[in-house]
Amino acid sequence: MFKSKTIEQGKSLSHISPELQELIQAAESPQSGSSDSEGRRKPGRLSATQAIERLVEFLKTGDSIQGHLDAITQTSQPYLLATGTCRTNIHRFFIVIDKIAIPCHATTSLGAFDELFKAHFVFGTEFSECLGNMYTFIQTTIFNIDIGLVKENPCVIELRSRFLQ
Repeated sequence: MFKSKTIEQGKSLSHISPELQELIQAAESPQSGSSDSEGRRKPGRLSATQAIERLVEFLKTGDSIQGHLDAITQTSQPYLLATGTCRTNIHRFFIVIDKIAIPCHATTSLGAFDELFKAHFVFGTEFSECLGNMYTFIQTTIFNIDIGLVKENPCVIELRSRFLQ
């Protein structure tokens, strides 16, 4: 519902960074692939593909969830673990936080992302620095939480303003 308006508003921003341009192109393409420019990114900047990899990990049905959890070597922000026969046929979602897999009630990727977003507030975790602008946009634009109280990137403020006009 928001995709076409978000793309339109992103294109009309006064300053379009190379990263935003890549995200717009990825959103417009039927299948997003990896970018040739990923190697030239500024530190801390992610492509759309890299952002998805930070948000969702896939585990084939039958593979051990506990084995996945045991293989986690560093503390990371909460993320979604999707299980299914293939990436396009997901049967179940889990929120992974502190090496614990919490089953999602949702059966769709949108519902699972909604639970993941809300888990940040329930567990008192901060948004991942590299995904912070995306989460802040969702927090302030979709959920109307703490508008004016959270630190926002100027592009997020401008995009929200245009988006809500």
